[in-house]
Amino acid sequence: SKVDQNKLRKAEEKLKQKAERRDGVGPSTTENTTTSNVQASASQSLSKKANRQEETGTNRTKDIKIENFDISFGSHVLLQGANLSLNYGERYGLCGRNGIGKSTLLKMLSTGQLVIPSHVRILHVEQEVVGDDTIALESVLECDTVRNDLLQREKILSQKSSLTDKETEQLNEIYQELTAIEADKAPAKAATILLGLGFTHEMQKNATKTFSGGWRMRLALARALFSKPDLLLLDEPTNMLDMKAIIWLTNYLINNWTSTLLVVSHDRKFLSEVPT
Repeated sequence: SKVDQNKLRKAEEKLKQKAERRDGVGPSTTENTTTSNVQASASQSLSKKANRQEETGTNRTKDIKIENFDISFGSHVLLQGANLSLNYGERYGLCGRNGIGKSTLLKMLSTGQLVIPSHVRILHVEQEVVGDDTIALESVLECDTVRNDLLQREKILSQKSSLTDKETEQLNEIYQELTAIEADKAPAKAATILLGLGFTHEMQKNATKTFSGGWRMRLALARALFSKPDLLLLDEPTNMLDMKAIIWLTNYLINNWTSTLLVVSHDRKFLSEVPT
């Protein structure tokens, strides 16, 4: 049978537009998306004295309060004279129509264009894990830089045939620190998170380069959950997950997440359950 090229072209265009709406972008190309990242900008009124106090540790709160800030997309003002308050340990949800600046707000926070206390650790899940020879489980474990550093120092000292008194003391301190952070439980915790997000025990042994982009996005989410930043920024996290993983993520955030969470989502059920 003969294919109607006009109908085929129209059908492909409709599928493309549907995919773009699902991913939260308009009918722009990849080039335009890159340009939008460059054009987005933010400004805010700052109290330099307050910022210095927080940075020097005299007021090391993990609460976040940003006053009188603007966010623009080129010449288009998305937010003007806005205020944002995030109390540490609370879970917040952002909803609204596309194009009003939700994702851009997360970007401005994670890139530092909106200034928050320097001691607050931020993690924005927006890019998939790079595919290489690192196995999935190890990819998650390597996020814990404190544990990795202690294990490396312990390995170096343990390989020595003899230790000085100072080195023996250092090794004992390392063991104490490893015990304090429950380093021995880290692999099981990482495996539990991966399993919840759909990675079978066999998949956890596979190199990251063997996974598709969607699965590497799940890996990025797993790394974020495992590393426990002070402020976790999630942009449409349920888009990459099946129903089973969404249910697990919902329960995990409700029952296990103790730091601050700011999530953008169009999933009404997810937003009705996760934010506090």
